[in-house]
Amino acid sequence: MNGENVISRTILRTKPTDKYKATCWTIFRIDKESRHLLRYTFPFTVYAVSHSVMQNVCLALVGNFIGTKHLAAYVMVILLTDLTDEFLKGAGHTCQYHYYGDDGLSFL
Repeated sequence: MNGENVISRTILRTKPTDKYKATCWTIFRIDKESRHLLRYTFPFTVYAVSHSVMQNVCLALVGNFIGTKHLAAYVMVILLTDLTDEFLKGAGHTCQYHYYGDDGLSFL
């Protein structure tokens, strides 16, 4: 008998003890603030899913009425305008932060 086989069979036969068993509840604890945040997950998830469904319906309607080439152009325009909008919002917040400091963003 080969020594490696005996060792590997012995390791496979040993059962892990429950002392070191990690479960979800031993890794993190749910406190009052976590429960408060978890209450917001359902409305925001419903909003995100419904927003995505409505965007897909809009794309389907546009694609049905004007064709696929125009649909690709429509998607690119929407993508670029949304990307530019998010970039300008971020740049505006960054400039506002650097100009006013931490206290200037307390209203956001």
